Amino acid sequence: MTQPLATVHLELNAPPDDSVDAKDIRTSLSAVIQAGRHLWLGSDETATLERLTDLGGGRWGDHRTFKLADVLDLPGDEDGEVDVEGLAWDPPYLWICGSHGRKRDKPDPDEDDIETFAECLADVDLEENRYLLARIPLEEDAEHGGLTPRRSCPDPRDPSVTLTAARLKGRGADSGLLRALRKDPHLRKFLKLPGKDNGFDVEGLSAAGGRLFLGLRGPVLRGWAVVLELLPEEAKKPGRLKLARIGPEGRRYRKHFLDLDGLGVRELSHAGNDMLVLAGPTMDVHAPAAVFFWRGAVAAEDDSVVAGKTLRRVMELPHDVEGPGDHPEGMCRFEAQGLDGDGLLVVYDSPARRRQARGGLRADVFPLPHADWGEDNAGRQNNGETRTEGGRGPRGAGLLGTVVTALAEAVIVGGLQQRRPSEGGGSRVDPDDRPPPRKVDDPREDDASADQPADAMREDGEGQDAPGGEDGRSADEGRQRENREEGQG
Repeated sequence: MTQPLATVHLELNAPPDDSVDAKDIRTSLSAVIQAGRHLWLGSDETATLERLTDLGGGRWGDHRTFKLADVLDLPGDEDGEVDVEGLAWDPPYLWICGSHGRKRDKPDPDEDDIETFAECLADVDLEENRYLLARIPLEEDAEHGGLTPRRSCPDPRDPSVTLTAARLKGRGADSGLLRALRKDPHLRKFLKLPGKDNGFDVEGLSAAGGRLFLGLRGPVLRGWAVVLELLPEEAKKPGRLKLARIGPEGRRYRKHFLDLDGLGVRELSHAGNDMLVLAGPTMDVHAPAAVFFWRGAVAAEDDSVVAGKTLRRVMELPHDVEGPGDHPEGMCRFEAQGLDGDGLLVVYDSPARRRQARGGLRADVFPLPHADWGEDNAGRQNNGETRTEGGRGPRGAGLLGTVVTALAEAVIVGGLQQRRPSEGGGSRVDPDDRPPPRKVDDPREDDASADQPADAMREDGEGQDAPGGEDGRSADEGRQRENREEGQG
């Protein structure tokens, strides 16, 4: 298991209002991104963004909470749970993504009788705010200081240009993303399944050059995880976005299939043209958490199958395999005084008690993986082939980096708390003693799960324009319909 270089203290101690306790935020972190001297964090239990400022000495505080409804026209109620699962910083916009998944109620076997238990287990909810994909401009607050979310503001690079907050068209099951996926042969049958049942569930987000990469926790298809690549663009209606046609045959997305040893995507973070992938179990099974290095991810120009030398398992993260706590959920590149170069910051959902402190919690900083880690660290060999659009080639070793090197012994200066292998910092389960990651097969072939209403266009025409080649129409017919609807405003 990789040991952290350091820990940082996150002082999350200012609840947004009386309805949300600060402890609820600290124990439900699901996303993190650094933007200059600030960390932005998301919780899967609120409809807010949390901002922390670098206070020095490994402390991040001055906690500010911002309600998303103050800067965005949310799909649902202003206080409805967004289930923030991804944050990405592509200046001048902060991107935010909800899970886009349904939620099954969680019964209590110790408290519920059989009737209540069964009724609870049968209850599946669709909450519209969970289907949010949006951008928010950040502006330096002249009065109070610090980057602040705005509904609109001047572009700091060109004040004559106005930046605006906007979200993807549509609501709930009619969101622009789900409409684009309705005819997808791999994903359409999973759109109505709850996320923790290997249903459709977004849990990773990275932004690069105007494109978005969405990592799916589920479904995992015969052991293959899925990353969607999107290109949002302005829609006719102010404050709305639509998806450009960047995929084959006029599709509004590209698909990348990743061999993550049967795990799903839990977070994404790009570094140049490469991508770091935090992987974890899709369902409630005992499985580890690991980081993979995806070479050339941002440079892809088509659908792809990613394995072998293109995708290396480089780190094992602290993870309570046997219990309910300490699950790595958020990950981002991290700069701080005292680090020799960038690190990798990881925050945890349901953090272990040793991470919790009065008014805050501790997050881990790991060495930033690079493309050669698989060659430098001992691991296992995976024989096989990697497949691309161009054909087949020999598949290299899928190597497991354990990083018990001088990096874990490095002395971190500048106030970051030093960590050594002997000082703890994670589960002590030996990687060789863990059960192997389980691959999850497709659920039963239920075509009804893909059924969607024919009149799905809603209210102001927010439903995603029907793409050519996805629903039986030709590409020309799809574009003609798109032009008509754009003309209607």
